[in-house]
Amino acid sequence: SLKARSLLHGRCFGADFHAFSDTKYFQIIASGRDLMQDHTVLASMDPRSLLESKPSVTVKFRNNRFLATKCRLAAGSKYFERAFYGDFSVAASPVIDLGDEDDPELVLLMLRYLNGSSYSDLRCSVSMPQILDLGISLFALADQYDVSTLRANIVDWFSMDVRNLMCFKVVPYAFQRLLGPSALFLADTSLQDTAFELCLENIETLLETQTFHDLLLDGTLLHSTFAGPLLAEVGGRLQQFKTGKRGPTKDLDLSQVFTSEDNSLAST
Repeated sequence: SLKARSLLHGRCFGADFHAFSDTKYFQIIASGRDLMQDHTVLASMDPRSLLESKPSVTVKFRNNRFLATKCRLAAGSKYFERAFYGDFSVAASPVIDLGDEDDPELVLLMLRYLNGSSYSDLRCSVSMPQILDLGISLFALADQYDVSTLRANIVDWFSMDVRNLMCFKVVPYAFQRLLGPSALFLADTSLQDTAFELCLENIETLLETQTFHDLLLDGTLLHSTFAGPLLAEVGGRLQQFKTGKRGPTKDLDLSQVFTSEDNSLAST
């Protein structure tokens, strides 16, 4: 049956998304032209002519399938452009297998984006407290598959989301994922740069958050690469920082932070 195959139907135009979480089955339904048509691809054809003919391709990931056109995937992703334009067997194949390593729900969101959905639409899949984690995880995937426009959209939304959630503990944990000793390694550092700038701009507000204060003290909030510049710029304010009723119950000792950062770095 269709559900048993966990087939993801893609259409190029007018796609609506429906997710059935109880069966882990995803389906894209559209009123546009059906791309589930038989097609024959000749290996001898030039890869660029293959793209110009707009053949469909089935993207496999885990036990899922997503049908799209090669031209759309290549237009939005340098990874797919290299795969379909390059001298690889996948250029003439109706199937590309992304493997099992990536989170299938994130892969699905990325493919939906490449197929025409906006990032603002994709964000509707999670609640507001989870939006920062979604953005970071999807950014990392877009970094891996070189989807530059998705990364740029995530950076823009991340700035707004952080400001809206500044007083909540999700913000320090988001900074930790991007700036901490165990931070993600990203070829595109724009999201990390933005996170660090937001950290600098809002340091006094952040220090009133117990979670931020605690993570900073135990050395898990910032890698020394970021901790040094942060503490150098706002050291005077941090040393004189006195907590109020909303904030932490102890002053921040800069030497303690540096020691914690050095220890955390040495342990990595």
